[in-house]
Amino acid sequence: MAMPTTASEAMIQQFYVAYYGRPADPAGLTYWANQLEAAGGDASAMINAFGTSDEATTIFSSVTTSSDRVNKIYQQLFGRSAEQAGLDYWTQQLDSGGSSLASLMLNIANGALNDDHTVMSNKSEVAETFTAQLSSASQYSGTTAAMVACSLLEQVTSTTVVSTFVSTNLTSTLSMVSLATSKPEVVAAMVSTGDTLTNLLSDMPTGATFADVLTFTSGIATTATSASDVTALIPSGGSGLGSYLTSLPASTSLTSLLSAASSGSLSSLTALTTTTSGGGGSAPATFTVTETAGAVEFGGTATGNISIAWAGAVNDSVATFTRGGITATTTPDFHTTATKITVAAGQTLGATAANVTGVTIDGAGTVAVTALGTTAFVGSNFNLTGPLTYTLNDADVALNAGTVLAPTASASTTVTIADTRTLTGTAAQLTGLTIVDGANTGNVAVTALGTT
Repeated sequence: MAMPTTASEAMIQQFYVAYYGRPADPAGLTYWANQLEAAGGDASAMINAFGTSDEATTIFSSVTTSSDRVNKIYQQLFGRSAEQAGLDYWTQQLDSGGSSLASLMLNIANGALNDDHTVMSNKSEVAETFTAQLSSASQYSGTTAAMVACSLLEQVTSTTVVSTFVSTNLTSTLSMVSLATSKPEVVAAMVSTGDTLTNLLSDMPTGATFADVLTFTSGIATTATSASDVTALIPSGGSGLGSYLTSLPASTSLTSLLSAASSGSLSSLTALTTTTSGGGGSAPATFTVTETAGAVEFGGTATGNISIAWAGAVNDSVATFTRGGITATTTPDFHTTATKITVAAGQTLGATAANVTGVTIDGAGTVAVTALGTTAFVGSNFNLTGPLTYTLNDADVALNAGTVLAPTASASTTVTIADTRTLTGTAAQLTGLTIVDGANTGNVAVTALGTT
């Protein structure tokens, strides 16, 4: 079958925006564009198919009166309620049978003028870019992924500069859509029924943008292995992460929230809810960093994983440490004086492999490494008497030939595999590891057995 024309694809993209409030998936775009061309440009069959689809029916299931349906369409298309004249006219069209709900959606979209027309044009342009940048159809499937995609278009207004908006938000949205496709229950638990990620924005700390919402939710989705991990953050009687956000102390900063969400430990987010001050509440949590004779150590009452951020090159620049949403004021310089990190018993340093490659780490605490990727990672600098753990919950991992997971020290080394991920390595690389597959869905592929 010949590829459809750009004009046909543009029209179908407008159908997706009008009827579903989201960008098209690549397969659906191609299918319906071909159907449109096969019908000689007659869209009547598509109007009925889109307007009476399960997806459209679900979207409008919460509204029953004609006027509410008109307002729902206006909100989805233009981000506003209908003006009175438009509300009266279109409601009368529905009530009199002059227009079906299926045809009404497209009629309102096609009749858009002025700012409304600009909104539709901007949404369609963002939607086209979204669909074009999907690397595979598997990235974008299911109602939860559709909800995330809808959230993106909900941010678009008549004043949106599309090129800037896409540059700021699209990559993060595509990543979140992929997480929603692979972990639909986890992402669905983040919002109340019928809501989208947009509803979380008003509950975020002052100054937050939609990009910050994506950082917050994707950090949680990457770490969580089940919906229960998300619901554990939500106060009793609450619904969605909006309830979690409103439970935070008023002093919680956006930086602290995003740092906790990206730390790789959901306990860092839990710790934020107990960081209060004054009025007889619990004492404010603290987190300190000290450097003695080159050794960097941690103290304070904050809980959760300790995260690390480098100002420049890993192990050769200033390091900033955060725990429980609290960023320490002391920032050791590993280019000049700091030489190693000591993790005490009861402490966990959580980091990506890239952030601790080549770093000397010792102590009786735990080092939890994520995002091994395909870059060579050598744990031989680790001299721990405490455990060393690796978690595969963000991607399949084929170990680089230069990667050494188990250090020569006496620490136990455990690899936890989650979410149907696969760890591939040579027999030599995997020897001495304790491999845990709690969900019984992970895989280990061993190569180069040799005589080991």
